[in-house]
Amino acid sequence: MDKKIFYIRWKGKESGAFSKKEILDMLNVGKIGYLYKIRTKSTQWQLIKDVNLDEIESAEPEESKSKAEYKTDYFAIILYSTAGLSFLSLWILSVSIALSMYAYLMNDKKNAIASLIFALIISLCGFFFFETIFPTISE
Repeated sequence: MDKKIFYIRWKGKESGAFSKKEILDMLNVGKIGYLYKIRTKSTQWQLIKDVNLDEIESAEPEESKSKAEYKTDYFAIILYSTAGLSFLSLWILSVSIALSMYAYLMNDKKNAIASLIFALIISLCGFFFFETIFPTISE
């Protein structure tokens, strides 16, 4: 695992968070020594020489999703729903594009780009269906 959960302290100065790999690399290079103190959010300061990093890393609880991430999840549902309905009218397509731009500006780039592509494909399919196939079927 590459969780950044470790904090180090030397002469009263605290720095971090670091992953286990970063701590081991700093030890190997000589940037830090075994007399530095180390902790996580759930442990007390200890000398690095007295700590088993594997045990601490596996005992550290997983970070739960923040409220902001849950809001992003709900927003993604709305984003994809409007994209799926974009074949109905240009207004819905416009709303879908606006929501995609908002998501992109809020750093949810993956969902923004995917929903924009999805909306454009769905609207083109809808346009093709209603302009060519539906008139033929309804005759």
